[in-house]
Amino acid sequence: MEANWISILEQEPKDVSGRGTYYLVTVKCGTWDRKCTTVMKWCEETVDEEINKSWEWEGRIKSEEWEVTHWSKFPRPAED
Repeated sequence: MEANWISILEQEPKDVSGRGTYYLVTVKCGTWDRKCTTVMKWCEETVDEEINKSWEWEGRIKSEEWEVTHWSKFPRPAED
């Protein structure tokens, strides 16, 4: 099953749990020779009526050098 990639410029993901939701993401960085795919958590937090949005990787907010270009939901598990 091929992932359905969505451009971050066209649509942001949703934090469906309220505690962060994991997505497959495509990331680029000026110091790499190619894009890579990894898993990151999208978080939306409301503080003083302002919504703060961020990507987390390995429990920390992602490096500003990394640019998430596309995201995708996880595919459904394999069936027996």
